[in-house]
Amino acid sequence: MHGIQTCAELRERGWDRDRIDRSPSADGLWGLRGSSGHHEPRRARIAAALRAAPAGAVLSGWAAGVVHGIPEPFLDGTSDGDTSLPVGFCVPDKSGAYQRNGLSLRWSTVAPEDVVEVDGHPVTSPSRTVADLARWHHLPPRALAAVDMGLRFGLVTPASLQAVIARMPRRRGIRLLREVAPLGTGRSESPKESELRWHWHEAGLPDPVSNAEIFDLRGNFVARVDVFERGCGYVAEFDGGYHAEGDQPELDRQRVAKLERLNLTVGVFTKEDLRDPLVGGLAGRLRQDHTRARRRDARRDGWHCPRTRPGER
Repeated sequence: MHGIQTCAELRERGWDRDRIDRSPSADGLWGLRGSSGHHEPRRARIAAALRAAPAGAVLSGWAAGVVHGIPEPFLDGTSDGDTSLPVGFCVPDKSGAYQRNGLSLRWSTVAPEDVVEVDGHPVTSPSRTVADLARWHHLPPRALAAVDMGLRFGLVTPASLQAVIARMPRRRGIRLLREVAPLGTGRSESPKESELRWHWHEAGLPDPVSNAEIFDLRGNFVARVDVFERGCGYVAEFDGGYHAEGDQPELDRQRVAKLERLNLTVGVFTKEDLRDPLVGGLAGRLRQDHTRARRRDARRDGWHCPRTRPGER
């Protein structure tokens, strides 16, 4: 399975103990070995975990998201870009299963309609996977990012997500999922954009459009912006780490200046702004920028933003 083999299988192939001991362990899982360079790292870790999973375990969480097609920039299997998360499984209550290195077991039943089979292994369904990723977060911004991610990559629709919520009325984190689900959009292009949009809603601002396209009055495309409110022309942008590299800071400055010449108000935010915002600090800045945008002289507006589908964020 993707180059993952047990030590017993290697012995049957004629490997001696010394050769087995010198071969790399599969994601730190005792008794399993993996051949290097055989697969992309996330899937190699998942393959190793599936070999070590107890009977009746259902692959879940971030690993299920990977199996269902969420790409690495959105879901890399780490907590901070460096520290690997264990591969998660749901296991039946009183199954006798035990935790081990590289695995994370949740003693929780999964309804048959929330399980699919992938390559012979039970995996939480796409909609249940998104629901779990959202409800297992303690922070609402990250829960919204999980919902957006599921909508963007087609794992859920608003209706299928609500159906899963209805089947889990008393599960842990379901209240949080109910709170963020109506705010979800498939237009968000990064988890941090989703987090910024959650703070926007917390600030009490009108519903924005994600990744809106801005044109000048001659019909020339100017920019696609992260979070935008048409009513007052307020743009909120999230700048990731690459925005501090090379010529990017100057290019970003020119881009903001171009938008401001069209009489748009632009606020730029970084991961430091989102990491641990002071009480009222980030929301206060969003409200302040929004108030400034509402006070602009609309007669000077030089921008146009075509509408997306009705109700689309």
